[in-house]
Amino acid sequence: MRKGLGAPLALKWLFTCVCSIVTHQVATLSKGFGALLALEWLFTSVSSIMNSQTRIISKGLGALLALKRLFTTVHSGMGLQITIVSKGLGALLALKWLFTSVCSIMILQTGH
Repeated sequence: MRKGLGAPLALKWLFTCVCSIVTHQVATLSKGFGALLALEWLFTSVSSIMNSQTRIISKGLGALLALKRLFTTVHSGMGLQITIVSKGLGALLALKWLFTSVCSIMILQTGH
């Protein structure tokens, strides 16, 4: 397996899991709280994946650093969710921004 392939596969798995959680948000009574739990789970999972990626020296390291910065930024942005009146909409916008940013990083890392 190529060294740089681990990060894209981990991200594909991650987004599949997150999409599954976000899809179930429709049935959640407190959408803001549900989205917050989904994001907490997301950051925990990403942290676990990123820790296993630290051995990769080449492209994987660049992706690792970019993702670490990205998730740190998103996490601090989610702290502001408490002040947003429509928490469900705010969380949805944060997730949309997150996926757009990660897709851009992945495209740059894979050269496609």
